[in-house]
Amino acid sequence: MKKKYDPATLERMLYRRQFLLGPKHIDGFEGFARWQRLDLGKSLHIAVHPDLEVQRATRGNKSITLLGYALDPHNPGAGNADIVNALVEKVDRCDDAFPPTDRLGGRWILIVDDGTRVVMFGDAVGMRQVFYTRRGVVAESPAGSAMPEKAISSWCASQPGLLADVLELALDEGALAFTRSEGYASDENASTWYPGDTTPYRDTRLLLPNHYLDLATGQAHRYWPRANLEPMPFEEAVQRSLATLRGLMVAARRRFKMSVAMTAGWDSRLILAVTREMAPEMIYFTGIFWNMTESHLDASSPSRLLASLGLKNDLIPCKGEPDEDFLRVFKRNVVMAHEAYAPVAQGMFDHALADRVCTKGDVAEIVKCHFRTEKDNGASIDGHDLAKLAEMDSHPFAIRAFDEWLSGVRAYNVHLLDLFCWEQAMGSLEAMIEAQCDLVQEAFSPLNSRELLTTMLRVPEKHRRPPSFDLFKTMIEELWPEVLNEPINAQVQTGPKAFVRRTIQRLDVHRWAPRSLRRLGRKLLS
Repeated sequence: MKKKYDPATLERMLYRRQFLLGPKHIDGFEGFARWQRLDLGKSLHIAVHPDLEVQRATRGNKSITLLGYALDPHNPGAGNADIVNALVEKVDRCDDAFPPTDRLGGRWILIVDDGTRVVMFGDAVGMRQVFYTRRGVVAESPAGSAMPEKAISSWCASQPGLLADVLELALDEGALAFTRSEGYASDENASTWYPGDTTPYRDTRLLLPNHYLDLATGQAHRYWPRANLEPMPFEEAVQRSLATLRGLMVAARRRFKMSVAMTAGWDSRLILAVTREMAPEMIYFTGIFWNMTESHLDASSPSRLLASLGLKNDLIPCKGEPDEDFLRVFKRNVVMAHEAYAPVAQGMFDHALADRVCTKGDVAEIVKCHFRTEKDNGASIDGHDLAKLAEMDSHPFAIRAFDEWLSGVRAYNVHLLDLFCWEQAMGSLEAMIEAQCDLVQEAFSPLNSRELLTTMLRVPEKHRRPPSFDLFKTMIEELWPEVLNEPINAQVQTGPKAFVRRTIQRLDVHRWAPRSLRRLGRKLLS
């Protein structure tokens, strides 16, 4: 029987768009033959898959190395080299690198060396992940010489399985017990994540969004939030958000060809709206996977809408058992991968989307008040509450991890549960979903910009939360009002009913009504 994929294709997929960084080069490891290797100084060496972009800039004894791609909404024509060269001119100390990167979108990691210290951090929501060893593995001194005083002792990689393979790391018994629990194994294992910064391995951790890693000490430190977010008038926030979002899309358009993932929800509707000027160049698609059919709301609704706009929605079949060889590479690529996504990734690869960057609105939950409890925002929320919110069955491993995360939080006036959504549900689960599809396609989340997210978070909650999502609706109306003609999640957004629903939500009077009356109102106004 003929193999579905030839050996060269599978070899290219293995550890695609990944990297390994540490105090020495590793020779002879499977798949490393074609990888780019760089010496970054201070006993710091990096190996990079050929499909992961690398850009480095130096100034005297200072350097900045970028992995992945960065987009500047204020200078859409800037490439990776322009961005890194401009940044290295602003950095005298490592801490100087954080504020200038707030504006950047894309999916990237920066390694910043200020001459005395080397740190590593990622894009706003950590969509390009970094995993690191807590206890450094010290390299042998070259030719018997003494190691530099600030020698790098941490190992870092794009996924923990790569570290485990190279360093022969031991599994964490608590993590294993958690993965066997009902809290992790629910929903076909496709919507759960490792809590806090944990991984399957005892001495390996995930570098969370809003944190940097000191490569000499192997310690992660929080660098954001830095201060309170000052409230912003609604209209000003809308215009600022639109300016950043448009700039990021123009920058992406100049950099690569894009496909746009469509559903019936608000997030993809916003991304569709911002593509108005470039729609003829886009491929819009919906993956048909798991229990979906072509009549599913997430397929039928965008198909009707796009047809009304003179566009087409491609329905991509992503069902059935994945090819055996493809599944083997998929599982090796990300040790924490959800196997349920293997047919999804294979469907995208088989149906000619691999040459386009998959564009989606998947980090929007950060500003949509995604997590809320009856408790107030603050010290009363504990690890048990967070485990319950994450549907992790209050497992002791999850509770300990979330309690540890809480101990390092200084949220200022950012809602604690919005920060939890940012760093956990998005920075862990959603980032892992993108990582496990890296073997077939690159991804782009236009809302993944700290400047954009913080502008939207400065809007009062009543304009950001369900069911009306006033902020999203107003932005869409400014961009392309016709995309609201099709109901969003089966709920109409135009006409008298929609007006009444939004008015009630804006006045915030519905919360005083009995639950039964609220349910009736939602039914009548949907």
